[in-house]
Amino acid sequence: MRQIISIVSFMLLAISWNVAIGQDRLTVVKAGHLVHPERGIVEADQILVIEGEKIREVVPQKGYTFPDPDSCRIVDLSEYYVLPGLFECHTHICMALPPGKFGGNMRNYWEDFLSYTTTNTTAYRALVGAQTAGELLQAGFTTIRDLGNAGNYADTEVRRAIEEGVIAGPTIQNAGKIIAPMGGQYISQMKPDLAKWFDNQPGDYVGVLSPESARLENPDYLFADTRDEMKKAIRQNILFGARLIKIVVDDQVFSYNQEDISFIVEEAARAGLKVAAHCITEQGALNAIKGGVHSIEHGSGMKEQSLQLAKEKGVFLVPPGGPLKAAHEAGLQLAFGADNIRAATSKMSRADAILRYLGYYKNQGIPDAKILQMMTTNGAALLGMSSQRGELTASRFADIVATVQNPMEHIETLKNIVFVMKNGQVIREVE
Repeated sequence: MRQIISIVSFMLLAISWNVAIGQDRLTVVKAGHLVHPERGIVEADQILVIEGEKIREVVPQKGYTFPDPDSCRIVDLSEYYVLPGLFECHTHICMALPPGKFGGNMRNYWEDFLSYTTTNTTAYRALVGAQTAGELLQAGFTTIRDLGNAGNYADTEVRRAIEEGVIAGPTIQNAGKIIAPMGGQYISQMKPDLAKWFDNQPGDYVGVLSPESARLENPDYLFADTRDEMKKAIRQNILFGARLIKIVVDDQVFSYNQEDISFIVEEAARAGLKVAAHCITEQGALNAIKGGVHSIEHGSGMKEQSLQLAKEKGVFLVPPGGPLKAAHEAGLQLAFGADNIRAATSKMSRADAILRYLGYYKNQGIPDAKILQMMTTNGAALLGMSSQRGELTASRFADIVATVQNPMEHIETLKNIVFVMKNGQVIREVE
């Protein structure tokens, strides 16, 4: 019932949003403390003038002449820290495994995973995606990169509904179905360099996809082993609305090699799409980096050689479960992602679960200001949106959030965002 009420509330918000879009008044935001994550500075008493969806200008409040009140809306954030909307770069909004812990045991995890993907329709998963998208937007995530596990392109339908104003949600860059060698992520045995992360021993059987059910990969994966299969999988994803390509490089013993990955990257690039690579081993990461991918997801097995190569090639690491501290010390480009796929509970929303990672990132030695860059300017750069989002400057989309404390010094203030604007429309007012 709670989910149904929330979905209705988000739909009502979308209706009011559509009404607001028809208004041509300026919005003037009074920013008591304007945060610039890309420069690591805070400017006092600034004015953001917003026209339509974009920021027209940013000027000091001193000496500024406010427009006639009848021709503008004034948003007073004089007591708050005002910053760009947040980016979540590794999420799965159309998946909501049962709440609870799997105890670190991968077999339990994959049993939950297979049950969810084979018993829920794409329509249901789109509703889950709509609910999650709304929660994330309310929490200040104005842009997300959704990396698959969405059934038969539920992620595309959620993105379309947001873009057409049917529901409210973040700007979405979605991956469609995940492309992988035969078997996808249904691994048959735990690899030694992953054993330390999970409650399994090297060689333990952890896969749950049986030979009798080999085609059950279809809800979430496209198995592609030959070049023709890879090309077809990429083109199918693009046809059905993917805005980037995600591949699984090395969960199986038979991994994609450098030549395979180069082929995928080149084919995706013909349509202007980037490639994200799920990697769990050092060799897999090396293959992906040399193959030209734009980001490594997880990178849990990465060591000094692959970390240095990623830095040299300018490859991003999105590190849920990965070598965050080592990557930061090596100087890699990092973007924030939590990879949360568990359903909300009565005590914790999906957004709350994602924001718990702020403490983890901080405990890994990442300075607060760097974490904020991961969630703003770095996210925009990874998604190819630096000229559009991630900074509060003229000509950017007006994606704005506000906090009580300076997030460059107190990053966990992002858990309590008090104001949200997306594309110039107020989503969440200061209470």
